[in-house]
Amino acid sequence: MAIRGGRPTWRAERRLVRLTMPFLAELFTLTQHAVSLAVLREQAVLYLETLYPPAYTSHILRTSANAPAYCTAAGKILLACDPGARYNASRPGELQPLTESTITDGRELERELNDARARGIALCRGEYLHGYDAVAAPIFGREDKAIASITVSAPAALLDLDALVPLLRQSAHSASLSVRSRGRLTPGLSHFSRRGPGSAHNAE
Repeated sequence: MAIRGGRPTWRAERRLVRLTMPFLAELFTLTQHAVSLAVLREQAVLYLETLYPPAYTSHILRTSANAPAYCTAAGKILLACDPGARYNASRPGELQPLTESTITDGRELERELNDARARGIALCRGEYLHGYDAVAAPIFGREDKAIASITVSAPAALLDLDALVPLLRQSAHSASLSVRSRGRLTPGLSHFSRRGPGSAHNAE
């Protein structure tokens, strides 16, 4: 397992990494895909931490610690939870294509964000990096405000959403509880399916 982190400059972000890392690591162990913690910074997402297998190194090196929110799963779920940020993200001229799959129409993005908010997860289908897909779920702090997201990403052919989404939802829920309780919740594989992602029953 390799780790790449951004450079959190605020004490709150360092604390967020500490409180959620056990659940990121647990999710990585179960999925063996890249698992990231990100926060929204205006119209971009800042990846505070990413755990990934060595086979994904070339993918990770092609990405940045900062990425546009509108074309990443992490950004879309956080935009979906923030009406003000949603409005700014979908303004004309803001949506620049990074791949042939990037959503560049504001109305289409708005529909995507509405769906993400309703489902509690957001998808990225090769919109940021060709050939790589991702799914993200929000981490909620006090007052039910989305403060961060957890993302699982992988080559499109390997991302089994039916298997991953229940694990991701549980990880995000446990991380939310940990943030709210200031770390008094301890992770345990008993919270997850022990059979691994290949045999779990989920939906992205």
